[in-house]
Amino acid sequence: MDRVSAPELARLLGDWAGDAACLPGALCDALTELVDLGFLPAGCLLPPQRELASSLAISRGTVTAALERLQARGYSTSRRGSGTRVRCGRSGIHNAGRLVSLSHSPSLTDLSTGALPASQATREALLTGLSGWDEYLDTDGYFPAGLPVLRAAIAQHLTASGVDTRPEQILVTNGAQQATNLAVRSLHSPGDLVLCDDPTYRGALEVFASAGLRVEGIPMRSGLVPELVAKAIRRQPRSLYCQTSIHNPTGQRMPAVERRALAEVVTRAGLPVIEDCCSWDLTLTGVPSRTLAGLVDPELLVSCWTMSKLFWGGLRIGWVRAAPERVRAMAELRKGWDLASSVPDQLLAVRLLAHAPKARR
Repeated sequence: MDRVSAPELARLLGDWAGDAACLPGALCDALTELVDLGFLPAGCLLPPQRELASSLAISRGTVTAALERLQARGYSTSRRGSGTRVRCGRSGIHNAGRLVSLSHSPSLTDLSTGALPASQATREALLTGLSGWDEYLDTDGYFPAGLPVLRAAIAQHLTASGVDTRPEQILVTNGAQQATNLAVRSLHSPGDLVLCDDPTYRGALEVFASAGLRVEGIPMRSGLVPELVAKAIRRQPRSLYCQTSIHNPTGQRMPAVERRALAEVVTRAGLPVIEDCCSWDLTLTGVPSRTLAGLVDPELLVSCWTMSKLFWGGLRIGWVRAAPERVRAMAELRKGWDLASSVPDQLLAVRLLAHAPKARR
């Protein structure tokens, strides 16, 4: 990140003032924290003082005083006519405020994230005590592919929802973001080209960036345009990332005819597909949308799912649905990250999946 705009920096700062008696000091502390966390990397150009003051709804004098303190701490350098640049910090974590947007500021309603509080079905299901522990307490607690009982419950849940699935096709993850990470890392090496819908889910773009991938966006109509995907395949991408059910951020659903046409294009080309299905059951009818499952060669399709939309993000349970051989490969890959998901969270997930029909209403 070479520069940060005033609105973007304001989002990163969040509710920085709080009840602070000294606004310049509070703003300096907040900027220092962003540098230390890597959100503002070394060399990043900060926005002009007047623009930042306007975005933060404070006086320019307050911004000037805060930046003077920041420079005195050794965190920035400035030259007249050249602006203020970050002087120290880490290599940079640029996510347009995605993580900061989850900071629960009481004064803001953040429309840039789809994260919601726990659903009523989740509250009711979690009120009673957790059971079923005994058989796991005699194990080491590490199940890289997920608890067998949860993998079976997920397979049953998907099959009942129109996506025929076997337990061996399921890899339980710590949320959909890890599912996407595993899918991408299992298919790509740095420098590979990935195709995606344009616009697309910003969390996926963060995964692509962290994996060092080249990204080409494919314009959408009422979903991806199969003809444009076919043309882009000539540039030898390693995979296609897409959302054909409920699209984030547009909310569109890809028509069945175009979904089938897209499946034919990628299957004919032998192009692996990472399908984001995280919003597939957020429909007004309560009936989940269709996906590419059953249309694309199962050896090519890797789909990512989550419990956070229908139930609660705090549970941190997602999963990958893929061919059994790929599931085994991803299980080996995730061992180097975090070994496995929490046993209590997985047992709670089993209980919650039984409430899916109620949660969809």
